[in-house]
Amino acid sequence: MNLNEKNIREPLFHIAKRANMPAWMRICIRAASILLALIVVCVFSALTVKVSPFAVLGKIFEGVFGTTRRLTNFLQEISILLLIALAVTPAFKMKFWNIGAEGQVLIGGLCTVAVMYYLGGKVPYPLLVLFMFLAAVSGGVIWAVIPALFKAFWNTNETLFTLMMNYLATYLVAFCIDSWVTSGSGVLPPMEAYALPKIAGNAYYLNIIVAVILTVAMFVYLKYTKQGYEIAVVGESVN
Repeated sequence: MNLNEKNIREPLFHIAKRANMPAWMRICIRAASILLALIVVCVFSALTVKVSPFAVLGKIFEGVFGTTRRLTNFLQEISILLLIALAVTPAFKMKFWNIGAEGQVLIGGLCTVAVMYYLGGKVPYPLLVLFMFLAAVSGGVIWAVIPALFKAFWNTNETLFTLMMNYLATYLVAFCIDSWVTSGSGVLPPMEAYALPKIAGNAYYLNIIVAVILTVAMFVYLKYTKQGYEIAVVGESVN
């Protein structure tokens, strides 16, 4: 053993992806993770606030599934988080660790609100929705392209760069809200007249349907298309 070999220290833990794991094992691991998380929450609650673990579980399920409105709100929030996850999935597949999804969503939402604020009532509703869509996509893309350019030309760390961009997006949104809301409340009132169409009288169903459709589409795209395969293997090449 030479001197260089003596100075090499092996890490205590190794994290490696298990290839060709059976589907039933993947399902069991996810189910066990959820069960373990619930157990930890119950034990922590019992030790800190002296609440029965069964009461904690009961409140959790009642808060989510207790009424139709709560269930709808839960599905709405899940759909938004799912759409955000789908947006960064191709980047993760290419092993680019984009931690800036929050900032990209904020900027996309800010651009959408700006269109509603300045063009609402001045253009036909269908055209307004189209402008909102284009503004949201353009804002999110521009916010993602900035760290991508720095990564491509100056080899910056995309994890830290995209993370810091989240804070810039947060302050930019706060600045715009302060400019639009002259009352000083810091809260922009809902502009329901320019909201997306309701389905069965509910404003959330459209979001849920879109999330389901895009989830299936992303799965098919990444798993069964040539470009999806290229995305999965491009991370293996530095170039």
